[in-house]
Amino acid sequence: MLSVVCRAENNRFYLKRGVEVRPGYLAKWILFSVLKYDERKSVVQTLRDRHENLSKEQAKNVESDHTKYMEGVNKNFNT
Repeated sequence: MLSVVCRAENNRFYLKRGVEVRPGYLAKWILFSVLKYDERKSVVQTLRDRHENLSKEQAKNVESDHTKYMEGVNKNFNT
């Protein structure tokens, strides 16, 4: 299943940017291969930025959910 997802992601996003995504042994990891050596630093930076943005978005959503939960708990606690 991971190989199908990797192929779809290659066609959708990565191959256009000079990267090939392949599944690792028994799908325990994902291998990112840079096809164009000249663009290696820019590709790695793009991947890092994308991961950082997703991590920040997830942290923001978790904090928002926690705040809403605690407001509900405090409201019920005070009544």
